[in-house]
Amino acid sequence: MQAQGIVGTPTVIAAGTYYTTIIAGGTVQTVGLNGSSQLGDSTTTERHTFVQAQGIVGTPIAIATGSLHTVVVAGGTVHSVGNNGYGELTNNDTTNRSTFVGATPF
Repeated sequence: MQAQGIVGTPTVIAAGTYYTTIIAGGTVQTVGLNGSSQLGDSTTTERHTFVQAQGIVGTPIAIATGSLHTVVVAGGTVHSVGNNGYGELTNNDTTNRSTFVGATPF
């Protein structure tokens, strides 16, 4: 049985704590719990079918998931979303994000 909502053929997959993120059809798509906005769809709504993440600039090539945040490499930049209580989104603050933001360069 195929997971619901996937657009395109999945090429990369990463599983976080109670959520899954994939690259399919040249986009980042995600499903599962979303209490810290780690799905990157601009909400905290739990998703039972895959939805497209928002805010990613460029073609995604890699993803990594934490327990409450997600990181994507796209367009030569690191993009991140979700809980940022300890600065894990690497954008020079501790503000949680609900859509992907580019990391601050060193």
